[in-house]
Amino acid sequence: MGDPHEIDQPGVPRVHGLHLMAQLLWWSFVLRMPMMMMIRRPMKICFWGAILLLASAGCSHLPVGMISPERVEVEAGPDSVAEAATFDAALHASSPFKGSLREVSRALRAGEEPSQVHWVSLLDGGEDALLARLHLIQAAQRTIDFQTFIWANDESSRLLADALAAAARRGVRVRILVDYVGIAKNTEVVARLAKASPNLKVRVYRPTARRLEGGYLSTLWYALTNFKGANQRMHNKVFVADDAVAITGGRNVENSYFDHSLTMNFKDRDALVVGPVATEMRQSFDGFWDYRHTVPAEALRDVAQFDSQKPVKAPATPVWRRL
Repeated sequence: MGDPHEIDQPGVPRVHGLHLMAQLLWWSFVLRMPMMMMIRRPMKICFWGAILLLASAGCSHLPVGMISPERVEVEAGPDSVAEAATFDAALHASSPFKGSLREVSRALRAGEEPSQVHWVSLLDGGEDALLARLHLIQAAQRTIDFQTFIWANDESSRLLADALAAAARRGVRVRILVDYVGIAKNTEVVARLAKASPNLKVRVYRPTARRLEGGYLSTLWYALTNFKGANQRMHNKVFVADDAVAITGGRNVENSYFDHSLTMNFKDRDALVVGPVATEMRQSFDGFWDYRHTVPAEALRDVAQFDSQKPVKAPATPVWRRL
């Protein structure tokens, strides 16, 4: 996999449909008048039908989030019945997703094409999106990979952080990848999460300073001397549990993305996918995780120096009074 950071989202097909449609509509406008003078009405219908057909073909690689919550066809990984074992072992037996996982496993063992065995559900509400993530964290048996642009320091983010730490302590391998620009500039929060368990690793994408807090001058100098690097941020939002169930969409980790903010909430959407494409999403995550400009959180000086054994500071205002 080459350098994955010269494009917006590695491992995900570029969407050329809108660009192609714009070109087609422009040339159709330019050519329309002379052509309409030469052809009759049936020919007009064929002409515009061809335009719509080509435009729709250009949109054939729309993201998973645009499809309906039914069994759908999605580009997936290699056709291998051995993949079925991944779905047999995924998530705790009590998870409501076990039915879909069994269906995927059964189809793969029957030799069905992996691209035909995906189940997708849209997560429109913020509360559902948060609960889905919490459930998958608690039900995961082997691995959790969590990639986001923003990780705030509020109730929702702490709730997810606590659940991820608990999963790591029971033996799940947890990897969290956050952009330096979007990560909470709170050394205590990041350090405690990064040092919660040997099974939990936190990495930071393209830091612009050697510290988490107070690196404003370093960030300014970095932007002046390497604008391309400073501007190359990671906006991917990917969550994968046990290489079998994944969530992707527009939500970052912050109250306002889960309908928990008291001032403003974003109207956003996620797609929850069960099927082999979850492995493809994890491979996209790996591309960023292994990138040369992605560093462990402990590489930031203040995070490395923080004593995670210190007592936790009580919030100035009790959480229940802020909700």
